[in-house]
Amino acid sequence: MKLIIVLSLLILTNSNISHAASVCESSGQVFDKDILELTYMEAEELKEEYCKIGRLKKLLMESSKRFSNTAENAASDSGFWSAMNESEIRLQQYSACGNYEKRIMRVLKKDHNVEELDCTPYNNK
Repeated sequence: MKLIIVLSLLILTNSNISHAASVCESSGQVFDKDILELTYMEAEELKEEYCKIGRLKKLLMESSKRFSNTAENAASDSGFWSAMNESEIRLQQYSACGNYEKRIMRVLKKDHNVEELDCTPYNNK
């Protein structure tokens, strides 16, 4: 029964949530350079940006799971809805970051012949 309620709530509030969460951001910093701006970046800058977005995506997914678990254990309906909204926002941000990550990789492949990228050297930046 909660699943049906959750799905209906998400459908009803999706337009508000998707507008607020349709960007890849962390702590107020938006990551969404257009393709032209990315083409003018050096390969090293693109690699750093790509790996930074990968780390952000991991944090967003973990955060979404935590909010989802919080919703499942919520003692009140308002706590349940609040946690589900936060979870959905994180998932939409995750999706936006994934699109940005793909855009960066397209530029790396096309302009710098990078097929795969190991982010280990960039994890501390």
